[in-house]
Amino acid sequence: MEYVKFNEERDFGQIVNATFAFISQEFKHIIKPIIFFAGPFLLLGILIYGLGQYGLMQSSQTTKYGNEFSGMMPQMAYFFVGGLFLFIGLVMLVTSVNSYIKMYNEKGKDAFTLDDVWKETKSKFLKIAISHFLLSIAFVIIAFIGLIFLEIPLIYVIVLSVFVFPSQSFENKSFMEAIRRSIFLIKDRWFMTFALLIISTLVVSFISYALVIPGSIIAAITQSYTTSGDISPSLLNLIIIIFSSIITLFYYFLFAIIHILINFQYFNMVEQKEYPSLRAEIKLINQSE
Repeated sequence: MEYVKFNEERDFGQIVNATFAFISQEFKHIIKPIIFFAGPFLLLGILIYGLGQYGLMQSSQTTKYGNEFSGMMPQMAYFFVGGLFLFIGLVMLVTSVNSYIKMYNEKGKDAFTLDDVWKETKSKFLKIAISHFLLSIAFVIIAFIGLIFLEIPLIYVIVLSVFVFPSQSFENKSFMEAIRRSIFLIKDRWFMTFALLIISTLVVSFISYALVIPGSIIAAITQSYTTSGDISPSLLNLIIIIFSSIITLFYYFLFAIIHILINFQYFNMVEQKEYPSLRAEIKLINQSE
């Protein structure tokens, strides 16, 4: 299959097509770092969070009125630890996807190993984790302030900062440098980038919705057995938690689609504004003369 070039100017449709062409071509390879590097953290986070949900369901059924808060305390610990693992897993997912693309872009198709991707992921993980944390805090503050504006400021800032992680992965920028870089690249292309994010989010939502249907059917069947007394409410809660955890794990994996598309748009904007490929070709011509 033909090599998918990242450093290339593309219009809206070409970016979408290139994203899915790359996923189709590299799926068996790019899924490995996602599973091996991000998977364990995401799975642990989902399971621990699920245990907190299960405990909350159980305590709500058994705790007497007035003791609800004390009954929720152990579950809060589960939610905190589970959320921490989920955060690490999501950062690892973004970093591993970007690292794979960097290796693919620099070394070529099938010219690097999983170990190469891991080394690159390790080198960028802390930087992207800190940026992810700082951006999350900023988004929460902007979301709170933006309530009176229907969250329009939050949407604007999220799109404006969408190239922060690629700038850190491919150009080794610091957090503030990556913010400035993202704003520069997004300038004059905000609406196009926003539309691309909407399209990729809809695709991910559609696929995840298809995953929810089997779980909903199983939950409905087990609910009918619970009503008849064949299954205890505790077992029903456990079954629902297990299936929702599996679906959630797949849903997080689907985030890779969005980040791959963001990377194509990132390289597209770099090409449009700085012409690195053209300059490289001119340099080669000058060297050959």
